Amino acid sequence: MNTVLLIREKIIYIVREYENWFRIAGKLLVFYLFFKYMNGGLSYYKMLDTQALNTLLALVCSIAPTGLGVVIVAAVILVHLAHESVVIALAALVVMAILYLIFIHFASGEGEVLLLVLVPVLIHYNLGLVIPVIAGVLFTPYAAVPCFVSAFMIGFIRASMGIIETYGSSLSVKSMDFNTVLEAASALFTDASFARAALFYGIVCAVAIVVVYIVSRFEFKYSWYIAIAAGAVAQIVAASAIDGRLGVDASQYGVVKGAILGALIAAVAQFFKCIVDYSRKESLQFEDDEYYYYVKAIPKYLVSGREGITGGAEDLDLGEDEILDAEFETED
Repeated sequence: MNTVLLIREKIIYIVREYENWFRIAGKLLVFYLFFKYMNGGLSYYKMLDTQALNTLLALVCSIAPTGLGVVIVAAVILVHLAHESVVIALAALVVMAILYLIFIHFASGEGEVLLLVLVPVLIHYNLGLVIPVIAGVLFTPYAAVPCFVSAFMIGFIRASMGIIETYGSSLSVKSMDFNTVLEAASALFTDASFARAALFYGIVCAVAIVVVYIVSRFEFKYSWYIAIAAGAVAQIVAASAIDGRLGVDASQYGVVKGAILGALIAAVAQFFKCIVDYSRKESLQFEDDEYYYYVKAIPKYLVSGREGITGGAEDLDLGEDEILDAEFETED
């Protein structure tokens, strides 16, 4: 166990030392996979569907602020759609603007913004249900909003592709017919299948994230790991309960696989976030002029000598009490 903790500290030290580079590399990978998937899937504007351009766009988005990267993603999608139909592109722009206004009220960090790009990539590889439990560990319950927004937008784009395929050149600028445009728009916005799929994904994410968030704040031992397991079970139960009601044909194997894989990744993430020694828990009491303080303190496992860690497992030490819970009682 001591060796594992020492390795953990070394990894944390390296990541903190080169944090910016790891962040850029992670964003580069996510944006590259997104552009590869999106440009290859839409492929209306062939000039955008090249390896070199995918790499260049991903590189720009990895260096730029994540919010700007999302704007570039939206612009690429609109260029593809506008190449086939300006009307569909304008409809997509309106939907994007509405979803952005919904999302902006709940976004609280770069990670939640990056979910807008990561979720479609994972859905493409049938790994979308890996996200909920992990998001419960890393983010607040508001993370369910970008999950829903991403799923809805991807569904809308797929529905738009179906409309373009059905009506073809009738939606182009040169041969545009008003009645045809109205018919296509009506077909697009009355297609509720993608909305139901997005609602299904959003509800499953919300249930799992909220369960992890609530259970992790209980005071019993190993609450975070129990919360992860509870979130995975809640995700499976929620998906099984609502897929038929929403008319979504969700694969039970995919749901279970996503929950288990997500729980394993979340447990690893929590292991690197914080581990504590419950055997050394202390209850403290003190007061000032206004309050009595009742504090439960549990020390973290730490490795001595973080700077340039080179020692063996014998260097393992305990220190730095972490305040996990405090109750305040007003003094009479």
